[in-house]
Amino acid sequence: MGRKKSDKAAIAGITVLGGGAFQIRVSVMIEGKRKEALKTLPQNSTMEEAIVLRERLKEELRLNLIGVGPEEAIDVPTLLSYSESWLERKSLKLKASTLNQYMILLGEHVLPALADSPGGPLAERRLDAITRADLIAWRSELERQAQKGTSLQTVGNRWSAGLRLMRDGWADYDIHDPSQRLEGPTGRHRPRRTQETLTPEEVRRFVEAAASSRGGYSALLAVMAFTGMRRGEAIALRWEDVDLTQRVATVARSAVCVDGEWHVDTPKSGKPRRVGLVEVLVEQLREWRQAMLRAQHPGLQDGLVCPAPTGGFASLRGVRQACARASKAAELDIEVTPQVLRRSYNSIALPCADRLVLQATMGHMDDAMTSHYLHLSPEVLRAFADRVWEGTR
Repeated sequence: MGRKKSDKAAIAGITVLGGGAFQIRVSVMIEGKRKEALKTLPQNSTMEEAIVLRERLKEELRLNLIGVGPEEAIDVPTLLSYSESWLERKSLKLKASTLNQYMILLGEHVLPALADSPGGPLAERRLDAITRADLIAWRSELERQAQKGTSLQTVGNRWSAGLRLMRDGWADYDIHDPSQRLEGPTGRHRPRRTQETLTPEEVRRFVEAAASSRGGYSALLAVMAFTGMRRGEAIALRWEDVDLTQRVATVARSAVCVDGEWHVDTPKSGKPRRVGLVEVLVEQLREWRQAMLRAQHPGLQDGLVCPAPTGGFASLRGVRQACARASKAAELDIEVTPQVLRRSYNSIALPCADRLVLQATMGHMDDAMTSHYLHLSPEVLRAFADRVWEGTR
């Protein structure tokens, strides 16, 4: 029997061999001089170990080419260089949407902010050159941002993402962690903006206005309004997931666009769930399906319930514009977004539904998330107070 060929390299410079072994090949050129290295990790290794080894080999070759002696050749990368391999490793485990959030946090907020520090650009310094004083200075800058209007939650997310990156780097290269017992940014709590919701009557007006407007997104807006689905879940909904007779839909996937490329993954909760369909939505979906067939809609071949007018996934810009048009046509006081529709569904449904049923329908993991999306109207609050104190009248 011939020797089995190795699998195609999944990441640049790394080839996956049988049994969990990896072959790492790197090449570095400086001023016309090139050096290469080839090493193999044994079976039962991990891709993360392969990526770390690849980065170490690159640094060793670079130091060798610039003439650094063995006693000086400590193969520790800069924070910026390490962030690239760190994100690459994270891409093996994280959903595309979560990975995109990390890329935005690090690329647009954390690493640029670390460019100014007392000891020089922190992002361009080696991991072992980052001190506790650097971290305290960065924390102070985040607190100044909070004083100027950025929410504490936002600066806290930036602090956590940056610190997680550094701590992984210090652990990978066996470097003392200077952040031990260092608390994150603090400051005065700033009230969150009002979380606006729609009443049942306003939801119906919004859906009717969407159906009467141009753009071809009316079915998508109706699905989000009447089921509480997240935008990505509604965009990825397929006809095979919908049972119009039983009036039930299965939320089995979610679509997200990262750097112009669409990715389909499981819903945020990590598992499928089922939602009920109100009769008015069933009728609208039936009519929409017939309209697609009559017009031979470009999206028919994709099997999507709510495709873009030209086929494929509905564009995020198109959804925003459709929401804005419907909000204006319905003469609503607020501009409706997919988040407003989801929050409205949660708030309207809670007084009518069993808590566990609502959590299962919304895809919430716990009461805290259900509460996060909840807006209690004065009518609901008055009714609750009356029930609590009805025995004292």
